[in-house]
Amino acid sequence: MTTAPTPPSTETMLSGEQFAALLQISTATFARLKAAGKLPTPARFGRLVRWPLAEVRAWMLSRDGRGNLPDAAAWRRMRESAIRDYVGRTRPEMN
Repeated sequence: MTTAPTPPSTETMLSGEQFAALLQISTATFARLKAAGKLPTPARFGRLVRWPLAEVRAWMLSRDGRGNLPDAAAWRRMRESAIRDYVGRTRPEMN
């Protein structure tokens, strides 16, 4: 018997309404940005959709020189690159 994953704490995950409030935009604008792929990809727990607060904060700090936020695809590439760099720095050298 498999059980559904336990939803994360509301202190570390944001609902769409909370994310919209953090961005200071309406929920309608938030829905349009989400549908257009302009926001980080959420985590899904069954029908529950949440964004990790730490990732939202990192995404908001990743503005380019003109103040623009990366779309979902660019953010995913940036995250993957940062993970590869981190793993490369922390992996012991094999001689």
